[in-house]
Amino acid sequence: MGSSSQDWQVNYPEEIIDARITTFKPDSYDVKHPINVTIIRRGSEYIASQLESNIHASGDDEVEALDNLKSLILDIFESLTLEPEENLGPKPLRQLAVLREWIERA
Repeated sequence: MGSSSQDWQVNYPEEIIDARITTFKPDSYDVKHPINVTIIRRGSEYIASQLESNIHASGDDEVEALDNLKSLILDIFESLTLEPEENLGPKPLRQLAVLREWIERA
């Protein structure tokens, strides 16, 4: 049974925005060097992604998506640093290593 082009569709992004995180203020974390972020708009939703750390968040606009991503990055960083490294699997360990390259407590 074959499929026709009407059985599926590809949802290409309508807009792609390159951004950088340079601060986590007012939170008490410093950015060691700018963190590259890609924000994609699909319809009325914006998805902010930090690809190296594999962290993504959405919002109603690009600012909200970026703010949500910043918050999620810090939540994940906090969670991973509180856990003994021997309890982390390969993917969380890699994620923690990437985040430590960019973030430090102020």
